[in-house]
Amino acid sequence: MITIIVPCYNERYLIERKIDNLICQYPVDKMEILIIDGGSTDGSFDLAKERSSWLNFKNNQKVISVYKSEKGKTKQLNYGLSMARGEIVFVTDVDAVMEKDCIHQMMRFFPDKIIGVVGACSVPYKAKFLDPICWRISNFIRLAQSDLCTSPWVIATCYAFRKELVSKFPDDVVADDAYIALCANFKGYHSVYTDRTVVKEVRNPSSWIQFFTHKHRKANALLREFTRFSYMLPYADPVWKTLFLMWFAFLIIVVGWSYPFYKQDSNFRRVK
Repeated sequence: MITIIVPCYNERYLIERKIDNLICQYPVDKMEILIIDGGSTDGSFDLAKERSSWLNFKNNQKVISVYKSEKGKTKQLNYGLSMARGEIVFVTDVDAVMEKDCIHQMMRFFPDKIIGVVGACSVPYKAKFLDPICWRISNFIRLAQSDLCTSPWVIATCYAFRKELVSKFPDDVVADDAYIALCANFKGYHSVYTDRTVVKEVRNPSSWIQFFTHKHRKANALLREFTRFSYMLPYADPVWKTLFLMWFAFLIIVVGWSYPFYKQDSNFRRVK
């Protein structure tokens, strides 16, 4: 059994396509889809309920469940995790279109017990400005790191992990895709970023300001998660420690100056 968690907030124009994209991914008797709505105000919840009810009726079993939770992706993920029955948990964004065999390709890694997290290769759909170049470079780096030893983080569009890794995300997590990969690496697992399957992100920056703001916020969120795990370095193996320190130093140089200006949770805490 696998569990697919889909956080949703004001996604009326994308949610039906996402549900249809997911229902054909895996045998319906071996998966459950949990759509967790964070208090949408545009009718996303009702639309998801309607579409899910029809598909459940068509498949003669409850494959898709739609729930309401508190607003905030981390709270939505934790709500989904509290009900997840699968040993492998997938997290995917509503604006991510997965290839037909995406889940099958990602599941091929999990028989290897050293693999804790698997991330699908993500590409932008009709991206503008420098976005395609940035994605191409970052994908090349992540794939190279994954082939060499392990990937420091995956992409939120679509990733999977062993449920035993985390029972819940800390409430102050900003970059769940970085948190889960870092958590796996420091617990002795490997994190894989694979191009065996591709996920297209259909929502991208539409202006230069949005582009630079998005990239900067993402880097700042990564720095936050690297900082969270930094105290565990003495217990890391040499290869992972070197890779971690390289990225930690890079993030400090690139966005360290702006870190204090971003709103930070006063309860920010280390991993237990």
